[in-house]
Amino acid sequence: MNITPHFYPVSHLHLAIKFKTIKIGQISNKETMRINIEYTAHLNLKDVKNRSEIVLEKPITISQFLADHNIPPIQQKYIIPTVNKEQVSLSYLLSDRDEVFLYLPVGGG
Repeated sequence: MNITPHFYPVSHLHLAIKFKTIKIGQISNKETMRINIEYTAHLNLKDVKNRSEIVLEKPITISQFLADHNIPPIQQKYIIPTVNKEQVSLSYLLSDRDEVFLYLPVGGG
């Protein structure tokens, strides 16, 4: 049995390398940010551990973040967000290294 190696012309090899480079570049160019998140026990954010650092694609608002983690807009109106120890609105655009605290006011009598 005689096995003959198959060689591709240089132009084919160049195209394959160029395509692969573009694909890797697209993956690595996604802009991300890290935020520290903490929330009260009354909230249940899907796939987000309390008091953790998470990586997000930016830009994203607090409202979008909550919606992505199973908190519908109708329930979001009860959440009070603070970022870097200042109260902000749900439309606040998160930035890299923000410290986010989400809480639900509790009342009683």
